[in-house]
Amino acid sequence: LTDNLTLTLPSGQPEAAPAVKTIVVYLKQDGVGTRTVTFAAPAGESISYNNSATQPAAQTGASKVSIYSCMKFDADPVWYISLSYIDD
Repeated sequence: LTDNLTLTLPSGQPEAAPAVKTIVVYLKQDGVGTRTVTFAAPAGESISYNNSATQPAAQTGASKVSIYSCMKFDADPVWYISLSYIDD
């Protein structure tokens, strides 16, 4: 990351039932750090973070890594996002 980022997830259902869309987002801070990421749902969809409405924060230290897993199941308008890894 070299600046703050808003990442809008793709819209629409997976191609055929039973199916799932999976996106893994790898974020690495630049040498300065302090950058933030915000996930946004496309129109008509929502996001659930580990059964919460609050997004888990990415690591903000210089050169640190955070990995988010994003999943969307067929016929479900919700993206499920978890913070899978945080560099400490």
